Order: sequence, then C-alpha cells, then structure tokens
Amino acid sequence: MSFVRRIYCALFSLGLIALARSTLQVQPSGSIFIKPLGESIVFTCSLVNVEPVGIIVNIQWFGPSGDEIQDKTVGRDGTAYIDRSISLTNKLYITNIAERHVGMYKCSASLGGNREEINVTLQIFQDITFNNAPNLQTPTVSTDALILCMVTGNPIPNVYWKFRGVRLTSDRYIEDVYGLRIRNITLEDEGLYYCCAEVESSGRYVERQINVIVYIIPKVSIVETQEGIASQEFAFKCNATGKPPPKFEFYMNDNRQPVFSDLRKTIDGDAGLIYYRPLTKEDEATYRCTAFNTAGNDSKTSFLHVIVPPTIYSVKNVTQTENLTTTLICESFGDPPPDMTYRKEGSKVDLVMGLNAGGRITLRNPSSGRLEMEVRNLEPDDTGNYTCKSRNIGGYHEKNGSIIVNYSPRFHPDNPTEVYVWAGKSRNMTCQVLAQPLPVIQWVKWGRILENNETYRIYLMGKNSNLQVTVTQYSEIYVYSAYTCLARNNIGTGSLNMQLKRATLPGPPANVTSTSYPTTIRFYFTPPTDLGGTQLLGYWVQYELKVVEFFLGDNYVVEYLRPSFAYSFMIRARTEVGTSIPALTYSTKTADMSAPYPIIITSNPIGEWPYQFYVTWERPETGGYPIREFEFRLRRVNVVPGTHEMTEPIENWTRRIKETDPQALLLYYLLQGLLDASFYQLEIRALNDIGWSLPNPEYVFSTTADPSGSLSSGVALPPRISSTAFCFTISWSLFALSLCL
Repeated sequence: MSFVRRIYCALFSLGLIALARSTLQVQPSGSIFIKPLGESIVFTCSLVNVEPVGIIVNIQWFGPSGDEIQDKTVGRDGTAYIDRSISLTNKLYITNIAERHVGMYKCSASLGGNREEINVTLQIFQDITFNNAPNLQTPTVSTDALILCMVTGNPIPNVYWKFRGVRLTSDRYIEDVYGLRIRNITLEDEGLYYCCAEVESSGRYVERQINVIVYIIPKVSIVETQEGIASQEFAFKCNATGKPPPKFEFYMNDNRQPVFSDLRKTIDGDAGLIYYRPLTKEDEATYRCTAFNTAGNDSKTSFLHVIVPPTIYSVKNVTQTENLTTTLICESFGDPPPDMTYRKEGSKVDLVMGLNAGGRITLRNPSSGRLEMEVRNLEPDDTGNYTCKSRNIGGYHEKNGSIIVNYSPRFHPDNPTEVYVWAGKSRNMTCQVLAQPLPVIQWVKWGRILENNETYRIYLMGKNSNLQVTVTQYSEIYVYSAYTCLARNNIGTGSLNMQLKRATLPGPPANVTSTSYPTTIRFYFTPPTDLGGTQLLGYWVQYELKVVEFFLGDNYVVEYLRPSFAYSFMIRARTEVGTSIPALTYSTKTADMSAPYPIIITSNPIGEWPYQFYVTWERPETGGYPIREFEFRLRRVNVVPGTHEMTEPIENWTRRIKETDPQALLLYYLLQGLLDASFYQLEIRALNDIGWSLPNPEYVFSTTADPSGSLSSGVALPPRISSTAFCFTISWSLFALSLCL
C-alpha cells in the first residue's frame, strides 16, 4: 500500500492527471441557439465526473472574434461577461442580445496537460418590423416621390408593394431599402398603398397600410391692381390653389416683416384677405402675397390703388350788376382728379365745358380740381343757385354756389293791369315787382303818392305791393281811374300803369242746347261773351214758378218734369256782381214715356279682387216710370291679348234679377263667386212699367289673379250678386268667404 502511494505522489509531482471518467459539458445542451433580439441567455460550461487531486483546472470562454471573455469583465457594449464563482464551472452571460453577439462561442477546459472544447453558436431571430413607415405620407406632385417603408427582420424579409389591390411592377416604381420610389408622381397616384413583408421559411407575413396624399405647391393668382375707396370698407384679395389649402401672408412694399392685424385692418391668413375698416390713402402700396403649405410656396405682387372720393371745399358766391361779367369758382380734390361741372337750379341738364347759352356762359377747368363758370352780359334770370358737381370713380359730391344779379325794377309779365270792382266791395290792385336789390314801391294817382286812408290801404310784401281799394257810393266818382305802381332801387326805376274799372252784370249765355228725356232735361251752356269784368260762377234756370241754381262744372240737369210736355225756360248767367239781365229764353219739350234708357257703366274694367267685382253706373234715365228691377247677365269670355276686347264666349250666360226701391235707385252692385284671372262680359238692363231697357254697350271686365293660388284650380262657384258697397274676401285652399259690412 505504501508503495502505491509513493508512485501516486511521484506522478502527481510530475504533473500527471489522475482522471476518473472526466467530461466537459455546456448547458443548455445543443450546438445552435436562436434568440430574439433584446433578450438574454446564459451558457454554463462545467466539468463533470472529475475528482481533481491537486490538479489545476482552467475553464475559459472565447467569443466569435476568438478573444477570451475575461472573468467578470464587461464588454464594450456592457452585455457579455463570465462568472467563475462556482467550482469547475464558467458561466457566460449575454444580455440584451444584438446582431453583434451573433457567432460561435467556444468553451475550453484544461485539466493538467489535457484540453477539452465545446462550441455553441448563437443566432438571433428578429420579427418583421416597420422602422420608418408613417401611415400618412404627403409627397409633392410632379416629383420623384419616396414612399417610406423601411423593414427589418431576421431572417431578412422579402418586401414588395401593392396599390389598389395589384402588386406594383411598372418601371415607374422602384423598390429599395428605404421604400417605394414613384417617378413623376401625379394626383392619380393618390390612395392606399400596402407595404408587404414576408419570410417564406417561417411563413411570417405583415403588411403596413400607407395613405398617400399628393400635395400641390401653391400657385398664386392675383390681379395686378386692386382699387378701393377711401373711408369705406375694403377687402384686398389674393387667390391661390394648392393642396392642402395654402395659408397666406402679405408683405407691404419691400418690408420683410408681414403685415399684421391691428384696430383698423384684419389679416385673414386662411382666406387670403386683408380687411380694411376703413381704407385710407396710407394703405396704398404694392403688396406681395405669399401662399404656402407643406409642399412649398409661391408669391406674386398686386398694387392697391386707394381712390379718394371728391370733396368740394370751396364755392365762392358772387354778386354783380346786370350786363356786366362775373365768375363763379368751385374747388375740389379727389384721386383720381374729379370731373366737374355746374347745373343751374331748376335745369335738367348740366353745363358743358366750353361755350353755353349761345356763348354767354363759359365753363373752363384751368387746373385739376378747379372749375370756373364765367357769365358775360349778366341777365336777371342768371340769378340763382348753381350746383357744382364733382365726380370720380370713387364717388360724387355737390355743393351750391349762387349768383346774384342786381338789376333795376321791372314787373311780372302776367301782372294784371285791369281790376274790376263795384260799390260796397274792396279789391286789391297787385304790383308784382322784379328787382334786385329789394325795391321801394309807391302807388301814384294823378301825380300824387297815395297814403293809407279810408279808401286806400297799402300792403308791402317783399318785392310785391297790394293797393286795397274800398269802393263806396261816394268814392265811385273818383276811384275808377288810372294808377301807377312806381318801384326804385339803387340800380334804377320802373313803373307800371293799371286801371281800376267798374264791374257790371254779366250778359246772358251765348248759347243753350239740351237733351230731353221723359222727366229730365240736360242743358249745355255756352258762357256769356261779356262777364262784366268778373268770373262766371254758374247759371240760374227758371221755369214755371221754380228756380234751379247750378254752379260752374255741375251736371246741368233739371229733374221731375212731366213727360211729353213743352217747357219755356228763363236762363241767366251768374257772377259775383249778380245775374244777367235780360235772361235768355229757351223752349223745349220732354220726351214721351218709354222703357228705361240703357245703363251707362262707369266702373274701371280692371278689377281689384280675384273672386268678385264692384260695378257702378250713372243714375239711369227711368223713361218716365219708376225702375223696379235690374237684370244682370254674366259670362266668361276670351279677349284679344292685352285688351278687354272680346273675341268669343267660353260659357253660357248666367242671369240674375234684382228688385230695387224706385225711390232710392242703387248705383252699384257687387258680383261675387267669380273665377280669378278671368274676363267676363256683363250686361245690365232696367225694367219699368213699359218694359226692359236695351242692354248697356258691350262691357268686359277682368278679375285679378289670386296671389296665393288657392282657388285657381278649384271649382268655379256660381256668380252671386250683392248690392252692398263695402266688402272683403277671405280665401282658403278650396273656398272663399266674402264678408260685406
């Protein structure tokens, strides 16, 4: 036994290893390990079935580069290290696995002079990942667009594209690692694209939907010059196309800072507007409009011309003497310079530049904003207001100036020169003077200036004067005479001779004619040739013991006469002085008894209502017997377009009889139940004890259209006739109600 130990020690001292079935192994078992990126793994390399008897054991790990992985050292990336804390074991830790960790790792163990090795291979697995593939992408039209879709994976996936359900294969489409390149992209290329990635070996397939919207660089459209009116609101407009809709900025003249909103103006960057509230002349400038969106920008300029409406700031009134020359001057300003003219008050036309009124009036424009009107050989009619008018495209202004022409007194051409009066009356002799300045007026008789007394009273009214003359039986001997109206001012003197004459009774009517009916006579008078100096007031008609007084303009009708009877009438003209002497004698005979005379309708044939018509007529001639009934016949007719002239009936007559009080003949009726927008022929006859009158002359009237259209297509109601004067109609969709008060 001691011999054996001695041999063992000798062998040990010589470095020999006494191994009893030693084995090197790595856990987990296997030679290839596949792990996802970002995960971790530990490889445990150890000797088993070893009983070291003082033998040195060294277990090492070597990385893919062949370098030894040191004890508990951390690699440059800080993710691989070893742990030898367990006897006969060396653990390799790899954390946060990345592509740089891929490769073969070797575990090497030396025991005495012997060495064992085991290799393990680390591979990574990466699922299909879209690293840069935005769901919404907006390339610019007409460019070579890149639709981003960067795909990674391990194994590397196969990537292809689909558009509108079809795989893209055209030369316009180029696929690379960054995505899909589309040459000269257009709006037709908009839509949903699918970036597809697949790994055949594992059957993995993923697709990413990408919405491609093709943007368009803005294109500015703006007029070269825009015009606004000062002191008014104005919108300076810039238009632009683009996708997405562009925003706007405005730059005034050469300013690099955009125009900003303030109290007077508002910038609408979405609509491309500058609102001025109000516009001023200081806003006039060249503006650069810039439209921009994510695709790009565009700029153009426009000049804002601010128009200043005209303002007249001076019109100098002038006064000058007749036959001399004067000039009326009007001054105004505006931009552009205004056109100017004059118009005299009461005239309907403007004066023109150059000569007017036969060369007597000259209009000239010696400078911008100045208008001169020169009037030569001034006349009294030149006096008045002259409107200076100033106009440009921005507006209009006017202001009055006046010319006053001083002239000597003269008299109105219509001034009466004869005045008639009689005892017991007072009359005014009026003197209407035309003069400038205001004249002094006196009345002269027989060379003496008249003053106020019991016979004469003088009333001054500006340029006019009234001489009131009161005539008595005692003053008649001297008041009927010649009078002179004398007027004077600092320019000259004027006079007018007048006569005060005695008024007399009028003469009889110059002529009388008549139309006879059974119980009435209608007279027609011709005025007297001599009215005695006063106005005609009317006529007196005397017969038997009766007197009928007519005023001028009356219907000269004598009523309640006996039929078939000869009458003698005394007819006189009447004035303020009295009735004519002698009277004119006129004899005539009333007509025989008969049926009533034809009715004379006086209503306007153009009706005022849709479903009724108000008819009126003159007081009828009864024929000598009382009228007891009226007959109304009504039918719809066609007419000549634009007239009330009947062409043909379109329905049969509808007949109605209406009784009446002989002592109170009605002169109006209301026809109801008519159709709107229709034409009707109407016949009216009257009945007395002898018989019916002849129908009235042809009469066609019309109804108005119903503005609501409620009955225009309904059923026609039979015409109804009413003798009530004041009525109104309420209409519903299928019927009408007429109310009469």
